[in-house]
Amino acid sequence: MRVTSVFLDDGGVLNDNEVRAAEWRRLAGDFFAPGLGGDPAAWGRANAPAYEGSWSAFVAMLERGDEFDPGFWPRTNRVWLHAMCADVGVAPPRDDEIDALNAAALAHINERVRAGYPDAVPGVRAIASRGVALHTASGSLSTDLDPLLRGMGIREAFGMLFGPDLVGAWKKGARYYEGIVSVTGVDPRSALVVDDAPHVLDAAADVGFGTALMSRAGGTPTRHRRVRSLAEVAELL
Repeated sequence: MRVTSVFLDDGGVLNDNEVRAAEWRRLAGDFFAPGLGGDPAAWGRANAPAYEGSWSAFVAMLERGDEFDPGFWPRTNRVWLHAMCADVGVAPPRDDEIDALNAAALAHINERVRAGYPDAVPGVRAIASRGVALHTASGSLSTDLDPLLRGMGIREAFGMLFGPDLVGAWKKGARYYEGIVSVTGVDPRSALVVDDAPHVLDAAADVGFGTALMSRAGGTPTRHRRVRSLAEVAELL
């Protein structure tokens, strides 16, 4: 069956997560220091342990189940900002200001992150030129993906920005990909999911999706077709 839809992850497929972490440290200081005080470099240093705390909370939450909790990231981001403020030595924002400030920070930072793999932008455009419907299939929220892709200059290539908020399930198992089918009506047999995590591709394959494992460095064989670049994905279509 011809592939008519392609779903791409953002981290590991479009963006190098190690570079993205460094960009977040830089941009957090640029955003928060002017309004809350402190040295921008201190904000960058504070972001690393604060992020580790957020990530640990996220992993623990995933272990409890896959039902999407819309309040999880707002709660976690409040802790994240309070932790950074304490580390930098500045007063945190008022409780009635913190959610709006965090939302502004996420939009500002995601639009300015420059962590795309060299093949990302031309690869996305090559895939889009094949006449397929192109969407994300990400663990990030759709509200974070929009500024990220705008900053990369490729938002117009994508239709739906699927994150857990659009499908009602964290990106953990089959329920996430079943949600994509429910929202789009796509026949998974005519769709390709590209990700760098074999366990989520296992879940996509169990729902019937075609799969491609992004593995730029190669590796051991898996049940999934292996690709080294988005250009290779375009060649499959």
